[in-house]
Amino acid sequence: MKHLSRRGRGGFNVPPCKRNLPPKKPKPDQPKPEQNNTPPQEEAESKQEAKPEEQPMPADDKPKGPSKRQMRRLKLRERLLKEGRIVQTEYTVARLMRRKPPVVDAVKDVQDEAEMRCAFLYQGTAGAGEKYFTQAKYKFKYFLAKDGTPVCQIHDTLSMILM
Repeated sequence: MKHLSRRGRGGFNVPPCKRNLPPKKPKPDQPKPEQNNTPPQEEAESKQEAKPEEQPMPADDKPKGPSKRQMRRLKLRERLLKEGRIVQTEYTVARLMRRKPPVVDAVKDVQDEAEMRCAFLYQGTAGAGEKYFTQAKYKFKYFLAKDGTPVCQIHDTLSMILM
């Protein structure tokens, strides 16, 4: 007990943390008078001449058309349609999202398994969605709604056999 201090915390003491913050700059209360002794009218005219006319930027600065990523997804979707991996339907997105047997789950805006895995926790390797990727009784079916939105439906193959 000879190494303990009065409060029982031991002889090891950590110094308080000192923050090295930059010093605060004082805010000027009033603008400093300019060195030029020109009348105010001449200053205003010279400033107007010096600045070229700025055209106001349009409020809508969004690029027109799809982005690079969206273009890649559209090209991939066309290829998957040609290969038959996505089925074009005349149903709406709401109709494709219904969970009636044999549909166990449905995910909107998913066109392949990579995007499907991203929709689940831990890429579908753990958690509630793990069973869809590890068990053979579940099958993925990809559909394209009439408005062009891809939908992935997870089907239970056992309930399909019983029907």
